[in-house]
Amino acid sequence: MTPHGAAARTLRILVRLFALNAVATGLACVVFGPELLSGSGSVIAPDLAQEFRFLSVWWLAVGAYLWMLAARAHTATAEFRMVCIVLFASGVARWVTFATHGWPASLFVVVATIEIVAPAPLWWLQARVAARSAVRPEAMASQGHADRSVS
Repeated sequence: MTPHGAAARTLRILVRLFALNAVATGLACVVFGPELLSGSGSVIAPDLAQEFRFLSVWWLAVGAYLWMLAARAHTATAEFRMVCIVLFASGVARWVTFATHGWPASLFVVVATIEIVAPAPLWWLQARVAARSAVRPEAMASQGHADRSVS
């Protein structure tokens, strides 16, 4: 059962927004290749172009996975936390690249900042929703449900 309430709804919406972004950008990168980011006049090494499209398919798949995860984010705590950790690590990797290769377009600085900042509040929100939706044995007993544990 999907939990109700503002926090649960907000969590599902945020996860689905991340999912839609991943699907849209992944699909665009698969279709248009690295030229999408560098411009059509750029010379791109074949190794980089094929790796870009390969990883873009994975990014698209992450979007599909996040879409499915949104409905059960309140119970999939370990999976959700792994997504948050990977999102944060991705942001760190971008900032390392900024430091070693220079500044990219402003959009990528914004994206990297979101990747660094968003995981902590998402983690907190998911924990809050999970705690509220957990079925406690004492709550079940007070509602007339029999204890079905095996002794």
